[in-house]
Amino acid sequence: MTGNGIADKSGEGLKIGLYIEDDVLRAGLASLLSQISSVVEIIPPEDLSTHRPVEPTVSLDVFMVTSSNRFHGPKDAGWGGFTASRVLMILEEPELGSEADLFSDHPADSYLMRTGLTVESLGQALSQVVSGQMLMPLSVGRMLMSRAVESPAPTATLTSRETGVLQLLAEGLSNKQIGKRLDISEHGAKRLVGSVLAKLNTPNRTSAVVLAIKAGLL
Repeated sequence: MTGNGIADKSGEGLKIGLYIEDDVLRAGLASLLSQISSVVEIIPPEDLSTHRPVEPTVSLDVFMVTSSNRFHGPKDAGWGGFTASRVLMILEEPELGSEADLFSDHPADSYLMRTGLTVESLGQALSQVVSGQMLMPLSVGRMLMSRAVESPAPTATLTSRETGVLQLLAEGLSNKQIGKRLDISEHGAKRLVGSVLAKLNTPNRTSAVVLAIKAGLL
């Protein structure tokens, strides 16, 4: 574990894809990332372009985007040379008041507010994202709770164990942490999480929790 609150991955360090279209924000994030000792490579937008495919495929630990981007992930832009384990989206404060469905429009694995980002907070966020935890700003959670009554409940029926897993997902726990909490293996936890996502017809943990909150399941 480094002083910036982020752990090395077998001594290899983290590869971060920084697809931020706003020049000022990109420069600021690149500066913060350069001060996190476990980040060994920051790949800029020009190297993520479809016009410059990378062979063999480069595996990114975290793909960082902002909700103001035209593209919100590697699949959106068709970057055949890159794959990403996690997508971390930076949110702007004004967007929280929008009537648009923020998470349907901008699907990602975790979300982080742009306001108040520091080397320490970004380093801790990356550590959590890489470990499989889900990040959701408190202000976003409150917004979703206020809109929960507006959405009908999903038709899928969850078992009591799956409902418990959903509650743990809402706490932001990783598969390993869920396994420890339920006294089962990490693989068993992964299967339960997959079952929850399948029943709720959601692509990732964040979407499942958002749907559950809006439907009044949590």
